[in-house]
Amino acid sequence: MRFYSNLDLFQSSAASWRDNVFLDMAPEPAQPEELPESLRHYVGAVRKLAVWVFELLSESLGLASDRLAEMGCGESLKVACNYYPPCPEPHLTLGNTKHTDPTFLTVLLQDAVGGLQLVSNNGRFRSVEHRVLANQSADTARVSVAAFVDVGRSMRQYGPIQELTSPDGGNPPIYRSVMVEEFIAHFYRKGSEQTRPRLDYFKLE
Repeated sequence: MRFYSNLDLFQSSAASWRDNVFLDMAPEPAQPEELPESLRHYVGAVRKLAVWVFELLSESLGLASDRLAEMGCGESLKVACNYYPPCPEPHLTLGNTKHTDPTFLTVLLQDAVGGLQLVSNNGRFRSVEHRVLANQSADTARVSVAAFVDVGRSMRQYGPIQELTSPDGGNPPIYRSVMVEEFIAHFYRKGSEQTRPRLDYFKLE
C-alpha cells in the first residue's frame, strides 16, 4: 500500500491536485484484514470482468479466446483510489496531467468523468491519452477508483503476437520484443507529459 500525490512532480508542467492510495492486489494481494470488504468484492468483480474483456479482445483479433490470458496479460492487478479535493485555483493546475496507462487494461469507476484505455500489440489497439481537470467544485470532492490489469513484473518478453504478423505477407512486426522491466523503466523515465508516443521508442527501424 502506497500513498502519493504526484508521480512526476519534477517532470510535469504542474503539480497534480489530488491524493492517491495505491494497492497491489494480484498476484500477491494485501492481507485481507488490511482491506475493506467492499474493496475485496470490487476487485473480485474486476478480475472477472478482465477475463471476459480479454476473451473478447482475443476473438476480435481472430485468435483463440484464451490467447491473451495464455500470454499472462491479466496476471497483475493494481488499484489506485483517487481523491480530488476542491481546488481554489483550478486554472493553475490539473487533477492529473495528460498520460497514457502502461497497462493492458484499465477499468475506471468514477463519479464524474469516465474512460477505458487499452494497450495491445502491433498498432491494432491504441492507448488513449487522457487527463483529469482540477476539481472546480466549491465544496464537493471528486473520487475515482482505477484498476490496472497487466502482466506484472514477468521475465517474459512481449512483442507483436506472432499470429498477427506476416513478415512476407505485407504485415511485418512494427515493434521489437521487450522485457516488461525495460518498458516500465522507459515509461517513467520520460515522465507523463512527453509529446512523442512512448511505444515509438520500441519501433523497429
